[in-house]
Amino acid sequence: MAGKGNEETKPEDLAKEAAAAGSDLSKGSQNAYEAMMQVVSDAQVKYGNNTPGMDKFNKSLVSGLERSGTMEEMAEQFAVRHLDDVAHGDGKHARYADFNPQFGNDALEKAFLTSLRNNYGDLQARAGHKTFGGVKEEFGEKEFGKVLDSRQGERDQAEQARLAQESQAREQRKLEEVAGKLFSNDGNPKHSLYSMLDGINRSGKNDGDISKGDLEEYRKRYAEEAAKPHAEVNGWTKDNFETVKTLLNEWDKPLGIALRGTHVDNNNSGHGNGRNERVPNYYINMEAAGESLGLNGKNRGADIYEAYAPQVDSRGSSVSEVSANGEDIRAEGPPPIPRNVRAADAVTSAQQTDTSGTGGDQQFDANGNPVGSTAARSDSTGAGSSNAPIRRDLDANGRPVTDGNSGTVR
Repeated sequence: MAGKGNEETKPEDLAKEAAAAGSDLSKGSQNAYEAMMQVVSDAQVKYGNNTPGMDKFNKSLVSGLERSGTMEEMAEQFAVRHLDDVAHGDGKHARYADFNPQFGNDALEKAFLTSLRNNYGDLQARAGHKTFGGVKEEFGEKEFGKVLDSRQGERDQAEQARLAQESQAREQRKLEEVAGKLFSNDGNPKHSLYSMLDGINRSGKNDGDISKGDLEEYRKRYAEEAAKPHAEVNGWTKDNFETVKTLLNEWDKPLGIALRGTHVDNNNSGHGNGRNERVPNYYINMEAAGESLGLNGKNRGADIYEAYAPQVDSRGSSVSEVSANGEDIRAEGPPPIPRNVRAADAVTSAQQTDTSGTGGDQQFDANGNPVGSTAARSDSTGAGSSNAPIRRDLDANGRPVTDGNSGTVR
């Protein structure tokens, strides 16, 4: 008997399911409306029409649609499907007066009609103007179709923008990853894959650019070179090979163009649309790579190489410093001591480089020995002790000289 209904499942819970269906516009509002109304039909069977349970269901569904922001579009789908009931004049074209919530049979229909009335101005804007000007005052299938297409178009545009943003983020990550493989070095730019590719077809002579032919040369020679001794030291590694393949595959795609940059093709002047167009450069080059990475690519890419070199610790003991042309100017360990520096100064310089806390503030005498300490010291033979400095012979670099036979410090 209608009116009793089975209320084992709370109306509010079933209404959440209906609201979720009506809020999922991923497949368009038409599919969302149909899925929602299927749950409404289930609720009518379960609770019966015009019952307290169905009223609770409808009111909960209305609240859910309003919270999700899809009430307007669900109302428009309702109107286009029920024009015969909504359009009181001819059953085909609804006017503002027809969107009266009093005409609704239940809470859900009343909410739909209220939404249509409240958003009447938006309906007119989306439906377009009459043939001879002026806004639309009647809404039939054609007008509602334009309204719904307008909403879908906005979603499609937003989705395209989202996908474009995600694609751009992926390309940027790819660029940074490949750049890391190209420019990584041990402090010497000559020990980078970029430098290797730059000179692969020119007997090691680098001009700062990498052509597609350079990449193809690496790929052609890889199998033979990778089998030789010290292949990895010389740059013939599986990782480098994969990077080269990526660059070849992406040569005319966003990654390759980002590393190559573009220029105005003056040869097209006066042809086609009459405008000069920007076309990709022929080579991967430092300036284009630097611009894409947010770094300065000038000065033969010194800033780029520095960004991808190991970090120097406070002692400078883990990397080499290099000049812009790739020459080592600091070897591993403390800086080399010039031969024209006095022995005492040389020892002091080496000691001051050490910031480990084992003697950074210690003073030395002219012979390179620690001074100012009250602790007893033994000479190298263990004989005697004194607070006075012990003399040791030092070489030109300030290092103790040892006896060639015994190894004793002199």
